[in-house]
Amino acid sequence: MGNNRASTEANIAPRLRIAGILIVLGLMVELFTLAWNHPLGFLVFLGVGGLSVAAGMGLYLWSLVSSEQASADIARGAGAGEDLI
Repeated sequence: MGNNRASTEANIAPRLRIAGILIVLGLMVELFTLAWNHPLGFLVFLGVGGLSVAAGMGLYLWSLVSSEQASADIARGAGAGEDLI
């Protein structure tokens, strides 16, 4: 049972790393566009920066929820090929 938990934690780590990178990238874009005095600066701020931060937060939350589901399946003793309804 401990081995299954380790594999679940190993599966979540890359997704959390990608989520963190997206959030930091979005915040950096937003930081640089604050000094840009042009109408396109606002569009880049929202379009690239805002969407990147939102995608990072969504990926973070999705990885936590999917990890909880996998942990619940493991705790119930579901095999790899079984469907739980």
